[in-house]
Amino acid sequence: MESSNHEYINLNYLDQVAGDDTKTRATLLDLIAKELEEIIPQLLPLYSANAWEAIKSHVHRMKTTLAFAGNAEMITANNQIWKVLVAMESPESTGPMIQTLTANYLHIVGELKTELLSMKES
Repeated sequence: MESSNHEYINLNYLDQVAGDDTKTRATLLDLIAKELEEIIPQLLPLYSANAWEAIKSHVHRMKTTLAFAGNAEMITANNQIWKVLVAMESPESTGPMIQTLTANYLHIVGELKTELLSMKES
């Protein structure tokens, strides 16, 4: 299924995985949106608490989710956080990257939900 033009998401990978199966595509769109809404808001409080292992666990979980959403800036920030926390060298340096995730995720969720709604309407 061909995706519409979006500003914040690129669904090429999702479409490659789902193929022509609209049910799988819709399920993936819904799951990605829900996971972003669940995980990203937790990162700033965890950062404030220096909960590096919890953040590492969350960003590890987000690798696949963000690949499906296809936002290069978010993927890069997530991968940078992961690398810093695996090495545990200056974990406090992840703050700006967490801010990037926090600043952008609602735009991505909005576009995912719009895409899902457009599928239901067609």
